[in-house]
Amino acid sequence: MGSEQLIDFMTKELIPYRYNNAIEDARQQMNEKMSQIEMKSAQTLIGPKSRHPTRLS
Repeated sequence: MGSEQLIDFMTKELIPYRYNNAIEDARQQMNEKMSQIEMKSAQTLIGPKSRHPTRLS
């Protein structure tokens, strides 16, 4: 019965904890990726920053 109790403990206590950690890790990775996409999108729309602005005559 000891092994059944261990499995019950793992199922009730450890698995939800690890699952929640995995969800949080995935959320952080998605947020980072979305930030990268937003920055690339903004650079495409605006263009790269120029060190020397051009003057129109």
